[in-house]
Amino acid sequence: MAARRGSSGKGRRQASAPRPSSSAHVPVGSCSPGARFVGYARESHGQPLFAVAFLDEEYAAALSDAEPYADESRRGGKGSVAHFATAGGRCITLYQGSEQGFEPIQAYTDEDAGEDFYAVRWTVDVATGAPLIAAAGKRGPIKVLDAARMQAHCVLHGHGDAVNDIRAHPTDPSLILSSSKDESLRLWNLLAKCAVAVFAGERGHESEVLAADFHPLGHCFASAGMDNSVKVWGLDDAAVAGAVAASYEFAESAAVATAAAAGRGGEEQRVLRPFHATLVQFPAYSTDGVHSDYVDSCAFLGNLLVSKSTDSRLLLWCPDVSARLRLLRSLAREARASGAGAHTGAREVDDLLAAADAWHDPDMGPLLAGETGEAAGLAEDDEEIEEGAATVLAELPLPNASLWFVRFAVDSSHTRVAAGNDAGDVFVWEPMGPGAARRVTDEEAADFVAGQVEAASASSGDAGVPPNSRRRSPPSTTPAASETPGASTGTSPSATAESPAAGDDAQSNLSSAESESSDEVDEVAERLAFIAAAPLRPSPGAVMTLGHAKSTKAVRQTAFSPDGRLVVAVCDDATVWCYDTKAPHPGAP
Repeated sequence: MAARRGSSGKGRRQASAPRPSSSAHVPVGSCSPGARFVGYARESHGQPLFAVAFLDEEYAAALSDAEPYADESRRGGKGSVAHFATAGGRCITLYQGSEQGFEPIQAYTDEDAGEDFYAVRWTVDVATGAPLIAAAGKRGPIKVLDAARMQAHCVLHGHGDAVNDIRAHPTDPSLILSSSKDESLRLWNLLAKCAVAVFAGERGHESEVLAADFHPLGHCFASAGMDNSVKVWGLDDAAVAGAVAASYEFAESAAVATAAAAGRGGEEQRVLRPFHATLVQFPAYSTDGVHSDYVDSCAFLGNLLVSKSTDSRLLLWCPDVSARLRLLRSLAREARASGAGAHTGAREVDDLLAAADAWHDPDMGPLLAGETGEAAGLAEDDEEIEEGAATVLAELPLPNASLWFVRFAVDSSHTRVAAGNDAGDVFVWEPMGPGAARRVTDEEAADFVAGQVEAASASSGDAGVPPNSRRRSPPSTTPAASETPGASTGTSPSATAESPAAGDDAQSNLSSAESESSDEVDEVAERLAFIAAAPLRPSPGAVMTLGHAKSTKAVRQTAFSPDGRLVVAVCDDATVWCYDTKAPHPGAP
């Protein structure tokens, strides 16, 4: 079925029968106990609103100083002030408010009457501290606005078709990521005003890319699209990291040239020399087995993934650990069988160890178990390995959700998920249980960190090893083999190794290297088994329902305020709805 956009939605798909919600006792059009309706607005352009995003609190000061209505009565009353932007048609509107109410403070209309914005995202100009709004849609160019100065900042050209989603990097505000109908994702540098990397090609998406999300640590991102797939792309790969560094050098050189031109009495203008973006064709992980239809929204919930299709539910899942173990072991066997000697095998296993370490952070819990960087390149021709295996941990039922291009939100603490449906209701879940933000206990995480130490510097014989390839000691405490899923699956390469012939020094040295490599691969297996054994506490039922009798049209996107208290939903009838999820009393005022 061809994609269709318009007032009735960006396309309607046949959905399975609605799944019951644990909050079914809450009447439709009302709020659960502990939640409260704050207010709503209807934008005058009358077009569907497809996007909404909150501004991070740390960047709000510059915007507040520039607001034309800075008195408390225009800020929505007492309480912490939040700022958010909506996008739909050719209009972008900025609001400020609190749990007492909200009001518009700025509005922008694109000169192109044919524009229809599908995405909006906040970031900041690191040079001035001014909040920036990036918006894009049907036409393709990304329009970046300076909300403090209330003027255009730049326009980013590159996509060959509509842009469906925009994300800002969590640790580097100059980097933004766009997802497009042209089957690609692009990483942009707002200082350089250019594309840094293009994620598309041989193993990229085979249809329209609908959504993306950065991991909270910023070292990778997930993408989802009309090809029913979810992919994870690494940003710590040498090629991508090098391109990002080069883009900053490009920005500095262009700024110097611009200043020189201005000093000679000429007008300020950028140097018109191109920056060549890096093409990335191989994701670190890919699966089309989680969903059987369009995947129109995806996000990291800590280190797990949440994704949504058209079957009235969201899924909380993670890549299958056993598949990753089989991949690592296969690569190690291939390295030893290549006949290139012990150095090549050690180097490749070293890369695998570095990749496994790169996907773990003690503060966030175990990350996705997979291969990145050069380790991913080793698997390009490995047809025997089962790719795309995943484990679904919980289903989050979303009743009355037959439309596609309906995006959910994850709060800043990565504990709650909010999504709207066709009927104008919003559902909020705590998938990992109340207050659970980690997959491992503090004791397990501390033991794991204690066991990770940097090895001695590489010897002269390892001069060719990439700088990011390093060995780490195994965890000081790991679960027992009988308690770790997948720990006993498969056969360790060391268990089947044949003894070398007596007197054959070359074969003896090779076997010794093989044994060392096998031990290191088993070390990776221990780490991945530790990930598999991490306790999960899925709680699939909706813990809160948000609604109002007048909210009856499809919710296109939801967003949490930075403190997690407010939830804003935008709808097909150009309405904006705000709810307080931590209200002292239930019901609408």
